[in-house]
Amino acid sequence: MHSPNTEPLREAKTINKLLLRFRTTYFISVKAIARFILLLMVTIHSSFAFCQSITPVACESLNKDIITIPNDTKGKFTLICVASSTKAQQELEGWLDPLYQKFIAKSGLMDDAFDVNLYFIPVITGTKIFADKVKARFNENTQLDIRPHILFVTGDNKEALNSLSIPQDNQPHFILFDATGKIVYRTNGAFTDEKLDAIDDLISG
Repeated sequence: MHSPNTEPLREAKTINKLLLRFRTTYFISVKAIARFILLLMVTIHSSFAFCQSITPVACESLNKDIITIPNDTKGKFTLICVASSTKAQQELEGWLDPLYQKFIAKSGLMDDAFDVNLYFIPVITGTKIFADKVKARFNENTQLDIRPHILFVTGDNKEALNSLSIPQDNQPHFILFDATGKIVYRTNGAFTDEKLDAIDDLISG
């Protein structure tokens, strides 16, 4: 039998424990809800940012083929690699061999399963004389199996960058279109295995 003097103390301790448990549960619930809302916002933002259309961009390959992106590339995935400065082109070089081996040479074990349009687009924003010199250099130095994959914008280069929502900066930009011509992935900067894996996962489905 408990002493009358100790019973209120025991009840107070019990109430404190219940309050503490309630607070802990409440805060965990709030954190969980907040985390869910944040995840939902990111998902909505990603869907809005990636699954979108663009104003078509007309280009010409080194083989003189006219290709309008994404109108002429629908039916399979299309990856475009855009560089708008010398520094960006230098950083793009780190991507060239991995992309070439996977999507053009198809040297990997499962690479034959990938049927992907792959294009490298150097966007030249200088004078026409400078642009012609750059094109001539590409024309002279590009190996035969890569020539169909080098594109130059036929219209205004700055408008093309705006259409693609790509800033004119010192890093390469990469856009992956699905078979319907919608953007499903964007990335930029130096090559990493993680970026290539993300592209690989989307294409392989």
